[in-house]
Amino acid sequence: MPTDTAVPPTATQIPATLTAIPPSRTPTATATPSPTATPNFTCPQPGGNAILQKPLDFAEFSENLVTYLNAGGNIEQLSELLESMEIENEIFPVDMNNDSVLEFVLNVIVPPEESIPGDRGTAVLQCRDSSYEVMFDIWWGYYHYFDYTFSDDVNNDGNMDVIIMGGFAGSACALEPTILILSAGEILDVSPNLELSFGCSDQNRITLSDVDNDGIKEFVISGPTIEYTESPPPRIITKTFALQNSTYGLQATELGSPEVLVHVLDDAQRALDSGDWTLAIQFYEDVAQNQALPAVYSYNIAPPQMAEEWGVEPDHPQEYQKAFALFRLAALQTVLGNTAETDWALVQLQERFPEGTPGSELTSLALRLVDSLQQGNSPESSCEIVLQEIGRSYPQLAAHYYWGGNIAWYRNETICPFAAR
Repeated sequence: MPTDTAVPPTATQIPATLTAIPPSRTPTATATPSPTATPNFTCPQPGGNAILQKPLDFAEFSENLVTYLNAGGNIEQLSELLESMEIENEIFPVDMNNDSVLEFVLNVIVPPEESIPGDRGTAVLQCRDSSYEVMFDIWWGYYHYFDYTFSDDVNNDGNMDVIIMGGFAGSACALEPTILILSAGEILDVSPNLELSFGCSDQNRITLSDVDNDGIKEFVISGPTIEYTESPPPRIITKTFALQNSTYGLQATELGSPEVLVHVLDDAQRALDSGDWTLAIQFYEDVAQNQALPAVYSYNIAPPQMAEEWGVEPDHPQEYQKAFALFRLAALQTVLGNTAETDWALVQLQERFPEGTPGSELTSLALRLVDSLQQGNSPESSCEIVLQEIGRSYPQLAAHYYWGGNIAWYRNETICPFAAR
């Protein structure tokens, strides 16, 4: 008789017809227009008794800093001065327009005031007409972190551009790099929108490379996805962004190897949504027989210890996820006309998930679905029969199939593969 590790019969391949966490305050950026006249890039000479007033927030910091430098403050000693004022800082000098005059990129965290977290901000300074001016600034709010800053010529114009590694650091931590380009005297923020894709991890890797040989460097990020209550289990992904219309837009996403069973279920759903039933079947077979990958609990059902304390039925992730995969296999193979493969999936369900055991709901539903399909009913109407049975007998079934946003998860209406998602 087939077992958990049994190899399913070879299928005849028949072509088929495949909650983010926003910052509590929105970052704002301000660019200062370039003057119409050609500026004189000499800088005020250090000297005198310039005093940097301690700021209450980032906006006040920018004003006080410009006043201090233009009164003879020494920018070479600025970092040490800021540290003495307990202002966390990074000062990155860079020639952004190849004119032999340095711009200064400052990332600062103003000290907290009572219960208010420290104000975060980025400012770009330049000498214009014998005085320092803030060319560009971004107020990040209270929940932002800075990692490091580097420069590269991303758009092949001969000028150095600035990449600031940092991100959102509130109830979750998410990588949000910033890319600044100086063009025609103004700073452009061409940063990609990562949509809280990546977490804050030492596994994150950033590459700037001309992947398609068009003279413009693509921005490639690789690392684990964000960890948070409503996010799926972390998985290594790689995203490639291309510079188009003055911003980096997503060009490609590659998924790393699955680390838990729900990652494979997600891969199967992606394949199914794209019409690649053959690939989806391979993924479902993997889930049904996989002995190596762990299974994470549904976010909607308590794990055993907590369930016992709360007096509720616990989740059984291995059983429910593998039963779900076999249910999907039986459904797909029946529609494809692969009788032996359908029988294999049904036998697996009946042997491994008999009545009264966790996952047995899917055994009953698979038998009902296959019977309806074999009677000549359409996949859609057969799924409607399954949905009605779930409503009557297993109304809480979908609670086993939620693992956060941005990954495949299921309502009672979408457990059957031919229902509209």
